[in-house]
Amino acid sequence: MQSLSKQVRALGLMTGTSLDALDIACADFVQDSARNYTYEWVAVKSVPLPNTLRQNLIDVYNGTAVQMAELHYSFSRWVAREVNAFVAEQSLKNINIIGYHGQTIFHAPQSGYTFQLGNPGVIASYTGIDTVGDFRSQDVALAGQGAPLVPIGDALLFSTYDGCLNLGGIANISATQNKEIKAFDVCAFNLVMNHLAKQAGEDYDKDGNLASKGKVRSDLLESLNQFPFYAQSTAKSLGFEEVENFYIPTIARFNQSPQDSLATFTLHAADRIQQATEQLGLQKVLVTGGGAFNKHFIGLINDQATCHFEIGDSTLIEFKEALLFGFLAALRLTDEVNVLNSVTGATRSSVSGALYRGRKK
Repeated sequence: MQSLSKQVRALGLMTGTSLDALDIACADFVQDSARNYTYEWVAVKSVPLPNTLRQNLIDVYNGTAVQMAELHYSFSRWVAREVNAFVAEQSLKNINIIGYHGQTIFHAPQSGYTFQLGNPGVIASYTGIDTVGDFRSQDVALAGQGAPLVPIGDALLFSTYDGCLNLGGIANISATQNKEIKAFDVCAFNLVMNHLAKQAGEDYDKDGNLASKGKVRSDLLESLNQFPFYAQSTAKSLGFEEVENFYIPTIARFNQSPQDSLATFTLHAADRIQQATEQLGLQKVLVTGGGAFNKHFIGLINDQATCHFEIGDSTLIEFKEALLFGFLAALRLTDEVNVLNSVTGATRSSVSGALYRGRKK
């Protein structure tokens, strides 16, 4: 087995559940002789998804198999073009690997499947750069949740914190306890907040302004807390299916204003995160993801917290997930474990991700 004993330049790609942009992060990763990992940013860019492509990705959930196959290819071509443009704009050289998560369309590990739209083989072919994708499938085949994937990066690259909280479409948390890494999805987050903000005529709840003007409905809060997911063990994950089948219908039953719905859901998310940090016994937590810009929400968790929440800088907030998928690809390239059964519940940890060669070897 090789080790990451020399520099690996990796380019990580991420489109989150909110479908707002393709995040591209290029970084250099180094492991020293003591097996400590460090990283250094090289360049980053966020590319908004074209409206037509974004709508196609939303509609594909209910489309035909042929439409999905076509989008699987055309979406990958678009990603490859943006990668090539980014590499040219930044005059980047010597990229060893691309880590490409893909866009999650179906995620039902309890039924033995997960599917991320976007073909890493297409990206490797059109960029000429070795590409790793499909990080989840092997873990699901090993009876795991296929998620969360980034905790190994949290533990190895951000070890000065005892926990990392990501506030994306789904809120997830990771922590290292007694040298064991634990992580799980906490609750839905921006997927629900953006849905409610659109009801008020906004793309998202900027700074939590809409939520701050609403009133908390205790009956809705109680109903949200009854979600059976919260009673499951820590190896658990959420997807778009739970948002569609539980969160949105539950909120809709109360027929209230978007502001009141946002106020209630935002408090619900803050409560769930407080419980998660207490459960894990965390003292110092790094906060990243788009929700870190939500001033109202950050105020709520700080008011309730028994730990210190540290907001990352703007680059880390926006590009940490892309950075970590580059890191997972670097680990895959060097044959290091990159998916942990201690967080996914799989029968064993694995060196996961399909590697496609972009160059002739």
